[in-house]
Amino acid sequence: MQESSFTKLYQLLCELSDYGTLNVLMSNGRYLFAYSHYPGKGMWLLKHHPLHKGRVRLIDEDFEVSIGKVKAEDEYACLVATKKLTDEDWKKIREKETLHLQRRRFATQG
Repeated sequence: MQESSFTKLYQLLCELSDYGTLNVLMSNGRYLFAYSHYPGKGMWLLKHHPLHKGRVRLIDEDFEVSIGKVKAEDEYACLVATKKLTDEDWKKIREKETLHLQRRRFATQG
């Protein structure tokens, strides 16, 4: 996908967000796009890199999982949510910021 396509998508999402709050996750099968414009309740990003060690416990659920049992040694993982789901180091997605994720690469706009 060309950079101009990312720019057009970003401009369209900014235009749509002028009508109210908007959090968007979408994919075209190759890229994952995340856009946040929801004042007071944005989006959060968590990245897991190999080697996956330890356990992850969901904050508001009685659920725990060993990352090493569900991810291969060379596999990356990314989680985008409207609130922090674990006590790990989540990154706040800035208002009117678009993330483009493909394989192990992240790019932002906004």
